[in-house]
Amino acid sequence: MIFENTILNKVAGVMGFCGHTEFYNGTLFVKCNEAQARTIYHRLAHDYPGCVRINVIGNEYAFDFVVPAERAEVEEEEIYSPYLGAL
Repeated sequence: MIFENTILNKVAGVMGFCGHTEFYNGTLFVKCNEAQARTIYHRLAHDYPGCVRINVIGNEYAFDFVVPAERAEVEEEEIYSPYLGAL
C-alpha cells in the first residue's frame, strides 16, 4: 500500500487530483491523454529505471511495474564440502 500511495502521489503531481487513477492487481490504470501518459511514464521510469511498462487499454493507459531481467533473483549455489558427512 505504501508503494501504491507513492506512485499515486507522483501521478497526482502530473495530473492533479482531477484525473481518474486506480491500482488493480498491481497495475496502475490512468484515464488521461497521450501527453499526460508520456509525462507520467517518464517520471516513473526516472524513479524506477527499467521497471515500468506502459500499454494502452481502451481509453486508459496501464502502467505495470516489473523486476528487470538483470535484477532477477539468482539461485544460490550449493556448497559441497567433504566435511559435511563428518558432522
